[in-house]
Amino acid sequence: MSEATVTTSDVRPAATPSGRATIIDVRSFVFWVLAVAIGYSALHLYSQISSDPHVQILPGVTWLALIQWTLYGAVLFFIVYTHQLYVRRSATVTMAALLWGGFVATWFAAKANAALQDMFTLWFSGKFYDRWGLAISAATNEELLKALGVVVLLLLPMAKVRSTLDGWYYGLMVGLGFQVVEDFLYTVQESNNMGDAVQFLVHRGLFAGLWAHAVYSGLVGAGIAYFVTRKDKPMARRIVQMVGLFAVAWFFHFVWDSPAFNDFFGDGSGGFFLTILVKGAPALATTLYVLRWGRRHERTQWLAFVNDHVDRSVVPEDAVAELIDKKARKAAVEAARKVGGRGAGRRREQLQDAQLYYIQCVDEEGADSDAAVEAAIVVGELRGD
Repeated sequence: MSEATVTTSDVRPAATPSGRATIIDVRSFVFWVLAVAIGYSALHLYSQISSDPHVQILPGVTWLALIQWTLYGAVLFFIVYTHQLYVRRSATVTMAALLWGGFVATWFAAKANAALQDMFTLWFSGKFYDRWGLAISAATNEELLKALGVVVLLLLPMAKVRSTLDGWYYGLMVGLGFQVVEDFLYTVQESNNMGDAVQFLVHRGLFAGLWAHAVYSGLVGAGIAYFVTRKDKPMARRIVQMVGLFAVAWFFHFVWDSPAFNDFFGDGSGGFFLTILVKGAPALATTLYVLRWGRRHERTQWLAFVNDHVDRSVVPEDAVAELIDKKARKAAVEAARKVGGRGAGRRREQLQDAQLYYIQCVDEEGADSDAAVEAAIVVGELRGD
């Protein structure tokens, strides 16, 4: 169907606006629980960091650690946030996920891990805890506390977790917050100079960061969201998927933290890299599979909404086919660039972004809203209507 033949009669019945996603809802008890938990844990973490002897003796190392881990987290966040396919998820909900992971999960996990250390040492031995107990307590406490962050977001009325991929995304953000703050704390507490701090970034960030907390929590979040959003599936299957993904994440985390598995690969640089690869690659591969699986669910939802509620004079059939995935979008941009040069390619990208934004405005605020009308005008201008 060409753009010239599309009329407003192609519009389906209007959808009920879903509203813009946000965490701010003063009438929600869950919102206040979230706010208090973040504030409480942030204050205690600040007190712990400011009173640490390393911070007081080596303030330069502390500032270096803060800067490098903030930049590290910002880069990972940018990569994930800018590769969302159909919608831009809420910045406020994303920030809540990062803060939960960075402050709430980190603070309470430290306390829970210390308690389990005492229990395992009492029940078994200090040697058992060093070999197995540390991994058991970390995988259990940390994954449960990060999963709780996803559940809290799900319980917020306007957070709008509507697909498996939403759960993966917010779970990953919780894990990223945890990962950055934990790595910062390790760097501050164990570095004796700036060289040590940089080495922590290389080892924990560049080598281990690709398959650490963000990966585990993304799997857990996908399972939780699958249980909540896939009401078209039998309850038993939804439970199995949720529990199964949590168990998989728990296992990857347990294997990663257990020093017992390091004995298989020996010491030295070769053993270090082989250990990281063997422990981490399966977790990353599983995440990529779940990401593909979640994207199919999101695409199905997006297409259903577009087919039922979007004005086809603004987003015609050929535009939907172009927007359906990254490969199709890139091919359309390259074709425009070959015909009209770089400027035409940039305009094609701008048109794609404008059409996606229009669809999001229709979903969140309604087809007759000012935002949707203005977005439709922008689409028309970019097409030269």
